[in-house]
Amino acid sequence: MLGALTMARPANMRATVFGLATKPPYVVPQMLDGNLETYWQSDPRMSDGTSPFVRVDLESVRSLDRIDIYFGTPAGGLLPPSGEVDTSVDGANWRHQASLAAGQPEMHVSLPAGTQAQYVRVSFDAVKPNLAIRSFQVRQSVPLQITREAADFGVPVTAQEGHH
Repeated sequence: MLGALTMARPANMRATVFGLATKPPYVVPQMLDGNLETYWQSDPRMSDGTSPFVRVDLESVRSLDRIDIYFGTPAGGLLPPSGEVDTSVDGANWRHQASLAAGQPEMHVSLPAGTQAQYVRVSFDAVKPNLAIRSFQVRQSVPLQITREAADFGVPVTAQEGHH
């Protein structure tokens, strides 16, 4: 099968935490490493009491498909309060994408076609929440061109509608 193929892949990104302190050794990079066994954890005793949120910077405006956030520790504790997920192209003007229910262990947001953003933010309604984020993933579509010269998989490749 030759032609265009679009596959979602994680976007390069960095995260910043606002209004929340980090409880060592559960540091911010652990929520971006793709490992569900590691996590970032807030320290409510050290938080500054402002409206807390976590913002991810994708370093440039990109076409986005999906946001996946895994909350809590691997054992299931420290789930989030209610909140929301927003996107922005400039970090100042935000577009609401989804609401977060209190105690929700995972959030999977399929974004409308054509969504462009450089920043993704999850904000929390509680002041000084005690929470953990195991993984914060932002996925973008990357078009791949399959040609006769670049289609050497070594095994037969088929596509069936409705099957993954």
